[in-house]
Formats: sequence, C-alpha cells, structure tokens
Amino acid sequence: MAILEYIQLGGYMKVSAVDEETGIEAVSILPLNLTRQEMTTAAMQKLKYVMNKKTGENSSGGFTT
Repeated sequence: MAILEYIQLGGYMKVSAVDEETGIEAVSILPLNLTRQEMTTAAMQKLKYVMNKKTGENSSGGFTT
C-alpha cells in the first residue's frame, strides 16, 4: 500500500507516492487536465519503477546499465 499526496503547483499537480513498508518515495509532476485516477495510476507506476530500480529488478531481462 502507498501513501499519496497531491499538491497543486500552478498548472501542474505534484503527486508524491510513498511505499509504507520501505519508505521509498517517487514524485511525479503531472498536468492538471488529467483525472485524479490518471494521476494516481501514473504515480503508482512511477513508484513501482523506482522500487524495482532500487531493489535491482527491471523489465529489461535482468540486465542493468
């Protein structure tokens, strides 16, 4: 489960997603014309990406650069 925080910055929304177990955080800056659900989906995808990167996993067949 993740904690999400939404902060409007001018014409953008800053969405911070923090994994409760690990404390890993990912921040996304998104346009305001997205729905709340689209913002949540984008933030959760970025959090998953950051968590996989920090744990050494990725979707490129196990090769890291």
